Amino acid sequence: GVDKLDEANNVPPDDESGRYEQLNNECLDFFRQAIPYFNSAISFIDHLDAEQQEFDNLILKYYVDNGFKELGTDNLKTFISIKYNSMSDAKQHLRMTPADIRAHYFELQKKLYSA
Repeated sequence: GVDKLDEANNVPPDDESGRYEQLNNECLDFFRQAIPYFNSAISFIDHLDAEQQEFDNLILKYYVDNGFKELGTDNLKTFISIKYNSMSDAKQHLRMTPADIRAHYFELQKKLYSA
């Protein structure tokens, strides 16, 4: 998926070996397969308040840009730090307890991986 995209970006479009076209087709297939997962996540996010949507959109952007590794449980602290600077600020903005924030993060992951 994402690794193919990175590889495709390094192959010139006029490559005569056909590698560019092959990688382009594999990337298109990856994105077609990902659509149900993203639709599931979007449906989940649509029911949240604006602050929670913003936070989830940040997470999804990192997922799209960097792949599934960005959704590791240890990265939740990173997302909180990027968006809110601290768990205390996150609690206030999201109006959730730390346990609720973690549960929400896991639910978003579930939506992405189980569509």
